Amino acid sequence: MSGHLDFREGRRLAAADLNQEDAARQADLKRHQNLAHPGDGLVGGQVAAPDGSPALDVTPDGSSAALRFLLRDEAEALHLSPNPRSGHRTEAATAHDKEVRVTGAVRLVPLTGPAVGSLPWSVRAIDVRGDDGRLLARELRVELAVQPGSPPHGSRMAVGRVVDDTFLPVLVVDAAGSVRVTGNVEVAGSVTQGEITPDPEDPRFVALLTDLLARRIVGTATSTPTAGFQLAAQVDPARSSPQRTTLGVTVTPAVTLARWGAAMAVERSGTTRFVLLELGRDAAPGVAVRFPAAAEWSPDLTAAAPARLVLAVVAFDLHNRLRAQIVRVAVP
Repeated sequence: MSGHLDFREGRRLAAADLNQEDAARQADLKRHQNLAHPGDGLVGGQVAAPDGSPALDVTPDGSSAALRFLLRDEAEALHLSPNPRSGHRTEAATAHDKEVRVTGAVRLVPLTGPAVGSLPWSVRAIDVRGDDGRLLARELRVELAVQPGSPPHGSRMAVGRVVDDTFLPVLVVDAAGSVRVTGNVEVAGSVTQGEITPDPEDPRFVALLTDLLARRIVGTATSTPTAGFQLAAQVDPARSSPQRTTLGVTVTPAVTLARWGAAMAVERSGTTRFVLLELGRDAAPGVAVRFPAAAEWSPDLTAAAPARLVLAVVAFDLHNRLRAQIVRVAVP
């Protein structure tokens, strides 16, 4: 059987497999196109000024699936740049007064030339470059304006679907910086998160505090073990699987505990992650406190790829003295 050497991946393919190779690449290309162009009916409803007057309408234009852009009020122009080689081809574009009808796809391309400042009421693709001119990221930027005295949430841009003459938003961005996505998000590229600010309503900030507290509990109990209570942890085989290990944890104080916290370090394949398990107060002597703990595994846990759990409890008694203990559990 003849063969074909694929230098891109360093392997040899049988000639009979070339059709399958091409089919796989065509499937990948089709998936990318579906992500970039989800199909008929995905339209932007309207870009409106804070007073409610529309600045730009984007609506379907009959059975040809063309788009009609209506530029209103102070809008000056809509620039279309056809590029047949990009795969985002504009087949036809006609203009009459302030109405532009487009057959084909519309692509947002990065602006070039001198740096462009703020452009309120714009949706545009931009290149973000460092001081040395090196390309750092490509962004889709939405810039909105807020009328003095108006709330920022009142200025927003929405993209969605029209179903039975009803506009259903999929993506909503407002001038306050809030972004709401309805449904699942598939990213064909990279995702970069912004700076985490000390906002208790930001789940990333809450997760950061939770991780920091768990690390402090495990670190304190590991470096400063003391007496004061009995800590026990056992794997629950009936509720465990290769994807998840469930533990039963018991803390029995020897003295009254004013406040206490429990955390777990999950160690596997040279990496460690921390989980906050429980926070409590007013634990009486001799009365066992029980709570569950669980560790998730991906890939599946096997005898050839085991893990270790470190359970830690840190507490303060009524005299504000530190009490801390750890228990190590090997799994499976």
